Amino acid sequence: MANRTLISIVDDDQPFRESMRKLVTLLGYTVEEFPSAADFLASPLLPETGCLIADVHMPGMTGDELHRRLIKLDDEDLERCLRSALSPGKSFEENS
Repeated sequence: MANRTLISIVDDDQPFRESMRKLVTLLGYTVEEFPSAADFLASPLLPETGCLIADVHMPGMTGDELHRRLIKLDDEDLERCLRSALSPGKSFEENS
């Protein structure tokens, strides 16, 4: 198994991506940012990513759909953290 220390952040919210990148970099990790799940999947850095931090609610492919796509790719070594800024019990439209 390869030692993968790259953390990839996938989120359509640019200020969040930048803040998370700064935080994770301060913790000593190498970080790459992607504005969409499609951009992440098309990246040559996908095999190097050891941990994925992704927003659940994004336009286009959601974080849940990205997670399911990675399962189909059979990437068991990739740790995943899905996050959401939505209030519990509210729909995407109610939180907008």
